[in-house]
Amino acid sequence: MNIPLFVSERSKPERTLRPLSVGCLVFERMDQIDFTGPFEVLSRMPDTAIQIIGKAVEPVRDVQGLRLSPDVRIAEAGTFDVLLVPGGYGQQALMHDEEVLDFIRKHAQKEKLLFSVCTGALLCGAAGALAGRKVTTHWSARHLMRYYGAVLVDARVAVDGNLISAAGVTAGLDAALARWFLSCEEMRPLRRSSSPSSTRRSQFFTAELLKVRHLRCLRDFRKSTSRSGGKDKRRRSSMRRRRGINARRHVGSDS
Repeated sequence: MNIPLFVSERSKPERTLRPLSVGCLVFERMDQIDFTGPFEVLSRMPDTAIQIIGKAVEPVRDVQGLRLSPDVRIAEAGTFDVLLVPGGYGQQALMHDEEVLDFIRKHAQKEKLLFSVCTGALLCGAAGALAGRKVTTHWSARHLMRYYGAVLVDARVAVDGNLISAAGVTAGLDAALARWFLSCEEMRPLRRSSSPSSTRRSQFFTAELLKVRHLRCLRDFRKSTSRSGGKDKRRRSSMRRRRGINARRHVGSDS
């Protein structure tokens, strides 16, 4: 992937002060890291409640045999602020499952966020949620995106309005982090091109830009450690003085 993160200018769902609800779809022979990777990030967001959704409440096994237990059935799940749709070989068995597709379709509304990882994008496409949208997916399914009317983006993570798509596997972690970062005020100036003459309708997060942000983080970290370093030096000096005093007392008592 040439671009680590692509963000279109399509309007994003409005932020809310109420707790964020996240639904994670699981199914037989899915790739569990497409679910557990984003889960690790999203579960750490403040005021976030996560439910695991399945066709039934019985445990399912991922492609390597890991057991995953849904909290609720699709029929009882309702809608969420964010719906995570993972991929894996088991996705193929759901491409004509109207219960699953209708569940995804409900979350393609403007005020909901649809989050696909890997070949989960194919399920979103089958639900009709990708028409005219900029998306990315696993390399093995990239050539199929055109059948769903999607505009393929050569990026590891793509954000297009209320749709976030990740290329696959560990890219799901990056996409979850993008969901977190894009809700921060400091990211607003980075969303659009600073050139008024630019005719492009999107903003690419280049490796150079990410490098700048990384250097800023290092600079802030060094500042914080340098401030605490002075305290540590004084603390160590004080400890050495106390040891010297105690050693002299000990020698005096022996004599």
